[in-house]
Amino acid sequence: MKPLMTKLGTMIGGLILAFSALVLAGCGGGGNSPGVSSQVVTGTAAVGTQLSGQVTLKDASTPSKQKTAVIGSDGSFAFDVTGMKAPFIIQATGSANGQNHTLLSFASGTGIANANPLSHALVTLAWGGANSGDVFTNPDEQKLRKIQDGLTAATQDLLMMLNPLLDLYGAAGKNPISSPYRADHSGLDGMFDFVTVDITGGTLTVSNRGTNAPIFSCAINNINSGTFNANNMPHRMTVPAAPTNLTAVGGAGQLTLTWSAVSNAASYTIYYATTSGVTPANGIKVANATSPAVLSGLADATTYYCVVTAVNSA
Repeated sequence: MKPLMTKLGTMIGGLILAFSALVLAGCGGGGNSPGVSSQVVTGTAAVGTQLSGQVTLKDASTPSKQKTAVIGSDGSFAFDVTGMKAPFIIQATGSANGQNHTLLSFASGTGIANANPLSHALVTLAWGGANSGDVFTNPDEQKLRKIQDGLTAATQDLLMMLNPLLDLYGAAGKNPISSPYRADHSGLDGMFDFVTVDITGGTLTVSNRGTNAPIFSCAINNINSGTFNANNMPHRMTVPAAPTNLTAVGGAGQLTLTWSAVSNAASYTIYYATTSGVTPANGIKVANATSPAVLSGLADATTYYCVVTAVNSA
């Protein structure tokens, strides 16, 4: 993505526009860079967009102990599992882009356990049946140990079969459950913007979201028998150009930004500050902005510097 910059004194009508060719990498949704303690299970719940909802963790105790956490605005969640018995099964429920999702994940112990469409598929494959949700409903140590025992092989086999697709998004070799994962439309999360993962009638299917054409399909109990059709893979997007025709109008405690859309942008993000050289690191962030965008609660008689960026999975 590329930014377009403007600076504005909110009490004057004149505008000073400045343009920058700087490419700001890594913008989009907020992320999760967990500092994992010895008693924490943490992760990100997303499907290309972070889920809005909750995550529940259940352990291997009899009866099973459980904890529930609200999913953060960046898709992150965390559990203190002190006094709980590993392994753990995790279920994220919530909505994204107007659709409801239920996603399973799994943790052999403390650490990262993301919830996304491929984590759900891996838990199902490790269980060996389409009714993996029953394990979460009524967990016990024997069921959880079965998933734990099958998860390594299921992950290795599925990632190998999906390698060309994962490689297209720079996610080859990344474990969907335990690798660091951000809901920022990049890497694995960017792939979920363009593919769907479905499990129906004992069959796992990964499809092109735009065309519904199957990219990969296999029986749940035989991953290596699956078929991969590279011709049905999505075309990876290029970095969007900077938004054009950026203007700003000041008012009492607010300013209004307008800009022209660019064709391959999935969303727009604003960063602003009272000092020049605004970046994602030092600016106040407004994600998923639309033109015109009103920034309110600002100080009068103050100059603000603003950056508008166009964002997509690239």
